[in-house]
Amino acid sequence: MLFMKVSKLKWLSIIIIILVIGTFIYQNYIYYMIPKNPLVKLDSYTLKEFWIDEHTSENVNVLKCNDISTNNLIYKYIKDLELIPTKERSIYVSEEIYYRGQFEFEEKDMLSDYYYITISDLCSKSMDIIRLSSNIRRFPKGYYKILDTEFDYEYIKDLIDNSQSNMEQ
Repeated sequence: MLFMKVSKLKWLSIIIIILVIGTFIYQNYIYYMIPKNPLVKLDSYTLKEFWIDEHTSENVNVLKCNDISTNNLIYKYIKDLELIPTKERSIYVSEEIYYRGQFEFEEKDMLSDYYYITISDLCSKSMDIIRLSSNIRRFPKGYYKILDTEFDYEYIKDLIDNSQSNMEQ
């Protein structure tokens, strides 16, 4: 009888140790190997506006877009990037140019006026690492490495400039 209790306790201990080690390996190694773009899950939200800042040592250049079709193109561009979670972070040096942008959605919740997704920590020297954050519940915030290319600020700038010139005409 005592032998069966010791045997069950031994097996239970082994199973718990295996689960703890498995969880540690997943959280610290396997999770960072699986490509995942968190924007893919947010197709049901309606875009309201997008803005992006270009910070230089002398000034800040803000581009803002309220055109829904242009916002959808920008969102599609960022949504189609092949991202993978990373522990790496962008290291900003004061002489560098860095970028920060934000999507705003029409949906609201009880705690804020609108939902948003912020793209930040983009440096001119490392345009392949971005930080995504949001006030949307369960949004996987964190740093992501762009696998297939680098973030193309000029493409986004051209889209916004073209939409503003079309609105003026």
